[in-house]
Amino acid sequence: MSDGTWNDGTWTVETADGPVTGQVSDGIGVFLGLPYGTPLTPDNWFCAPLPPEPWSAPLRASAFGPAAPRDGSGLFDLMLSGDPGLNGRDTAGANDAYAAGASGPYSRSGPAEVFAAVMSDRMFRIPSYRVAEARRDAPAATYVYELGWRSPVTIGTDLPLGACHVSDIPFAWDTLGAAGTSDLTGDAAPASLAAAMHARWIEFARAGELSDWPAYGSDRPVMTFARDSTASNEVVPDPRGGERRLWDGAL
Repeated sequence: MSDGTWNDGTWTVETADGPVTGQVSDGIGVFLGLPYGTPLTPDNWFCAPLPPEPWSAPLRASAFGPAAPRDGSGLFDLMLSGDPGLNGRDTAGANDAYAAGASGPYSRSGPAEVFAAVMSDRMFRIPSYRVAEARRDAPAATYVYELGWRSPVTIGTDLPLGACHVSDIPFAWDTLGAAGTSDLTGDAAPASLAAAMHARWIEFARAGELSDWPAYGSDRPVMTFARDSTASNEVVPDPRGGERRLWDGAL
């Protein structure tokens, strides 16, 4: 960092990444909100931290940037941001409900795990339910499923992927042996699970309905493949119904 220049209560200095302008308080230069890494994007979510992109124009460093969530409060509020129906909702109670919803291998002992559960519902589970609800009176039956098997693979972090988005695809298509699949599933993904899921897809393609798997209706049945990351495939009525109801009127 260079000695910099003073100008009407501000102090501009040169850093390795670019110039920054802070404020002077009681003779001390104060620099807030300095970027320490590249912002997260879909291309680097699972990567190690990357240095910030250099800049040439002085960066205003007079205020802290947005704070990351540090406890349960505000996570539900964050995920619902911009959605109608948020005003007046008990977001703190919703966060507590998610934190208390841990079961089996689905730990929610920390804010990051609660956030992941909220984000999964906001982006995938609840919108999928809304489609199934809209099709209740459709001529053809609608079936809902979820995957409980958890991938042990880690990408750029110490946390396993778990039952992440798209992890069901190689099981549904029975393509665990395809090149690159183990990058998502690891080398010990259960072939029996792939055979079971693929057989169900074939059954539906042939008959348009499924045996021992009720169509989605008032009981909200969901076929859970490898429930709780076990070998059990079973229909579960309204799984995590309490959390589902938190989104009523909001999404």
